[in-house]
Amino acid sequence: MLYRPKQGKIWDPSIILYRGVYYCFTMYYEKDAPESYAARVAISKDGVHWEDYGNVITDSKDPVWKMFLFCTEDGRFSLNHGSFSYPGAGNDTLRYYFSDDLLHWNYVDSNSPSPEWYETVGECRWDHMYCIPSEKGGYIGYTVAVPLPQYSSLIGIQRSDDGIHWHSCPPPVINWNGIEPVREMEVGGCEKIGDKYYLIGGICPPFNGNYAYSCYVFTADSEEGPFTPDKEALRLCGFNGKRGEIFVQTLAAFCRNYDNDELLLSNTVCYRLDDAQNSNWLLPLRSVRVDGKGHLRLHYFKGNDALKGKLLTCAAYTELDTGTSEGYLLHDNYLLHTLADIDPNKGAVIEGTLTAQPWPARGPVRANCWLPAMAGFFIEETKHTGTAILAECANTDNRSILTGTFDTQTRQFIPEDKISRDCSSPNGLDTFVPHTFRLLIRYGMFELYFDDMLVQTYICNTMPTGKIMLALANCKCCLKDLSVYEMNL
Repeated sequence: MLYRPKQGKIWDPSIILYRGVYYCFTMYYEKDAPESYAARVAISKDGVHWEDYGNVITDSKDPVWKMFLFCTEDGRFSLNHGSFSYPGAGNDTLRYYFSDDLLHWNYVDSNSPSPEWYETVGECRWDHMYCIPSEKGGYIGYTVAVPLPQYSSLIGIQRSDDGIHWHSCPPPVINWNGIEPVREMEVGGCEKIGDKYYLIGGICPPFNGNYAYSCYVFTADSEEGPFTPDKEALRLCGFNGKRGEIFVQTLAAFCRNYDNDELLLSNTVCYRLDDAQNSNWLLPLRSVRVDGKGHLRLHYFKGNDALKGKLLTCAAYTELDTGTSEGYLLHDNYLLHTLADIDPNKGAVIEGTLTAQPWPARGPVRANCWLPAMAGFFIEETKHTGTAILAECANTDNRSILTGTFDTQTRQFIPEDKISRDCSSPNGLDTFVPHTFRLLIRYGMFELYFDDMLVQTYICNTMPTGKIMLALANCKCCLKDLSVYEMNL
């Protein structure tokens, strides 16, 4: 949504904020290249507007897969990335570099998994590693690996005295707590927040009822585990279905912030309406917080306000409902109300507050409404079709947010993705309560927030027309303080 190079394709960003400058490191595929053979860097002063610096770490003849980097105690920067020991070996090697300025890198060493604890042939993987200072001194690294079956684990652990030279250690224990185990997770990072360690990573489907690539949360009281899946807020971001797609979002990863205490997260979106060789866009940064119950949540990064350009539309107050119905409501009543008509190539930030309630109103004895009240947004793609994201409005945790296709002629909504109560994202809206929203949209990519919490990032099936609508089902809604800004990218 924010950045991609003019030529080639990026994948799996790792971002570091250092002395007021954001550095975004990505895998980089040259045009028509089947593998990434370089790390690429983009630079930003605000985390929103990015300038393409170009390739770094171009000395390797071996593939360059996902990388992580951090600042060591002696002031140097350490970077690792996945590769292979010989063609056809798969991801079985980690390569290590150091730098004094984040732009010029020196190769140090490489290593492969220890056969004592990890698979070394066949389904072997020894890929990128997220590193933090260890409570035992030195550094601990959380490595993409395939532990031997007897460990029932899903990542590897390494240790280092200087942050540059590393050695293998046993994998962490995973207490699966009734969730079906998997053998491998792509590490997105592990950070200590308060008294707990939060490990995040991407798991390929199927996993816990999700049938597409998503990022999940595991927690522990110690840096070595045992880690337990956070069943009440397990899916941090991602999606559980879109026909023909495994990826909409790629691996979400913590950003290294050396300027302040705000923990940030980066990600890309796979935008298939582009040509296949140039399909990934950097998403807006998200702020990472832990709520009062100890669950990791993704919030709107205030720095993204820098996206707002000229004001296109504003409205103080609008009251809408889906119409009356006699007797029981056996079919959904929908209403679409135009909020803006934008240039999708430029993009827009749409903000406001909505208060929803079931409609027709429920009576004291006989309930007129037998179908859920829903409120959300519709992005028109053709004259009669588009993508809708609809949140159930009810004062209960047993609700969901659905994303899918909507036909304005037949009034048929076909959901593909579902956000339920085991997700980190909001899973609906309380009735009779004002909720703020932010909808960021550019081309056919959009990202929605309720009350500054990330709801979903998704892609349309075709290029939108630019018409963005409020979408209601069996619902009455008060819309206040609507503002539509053109993105200034």
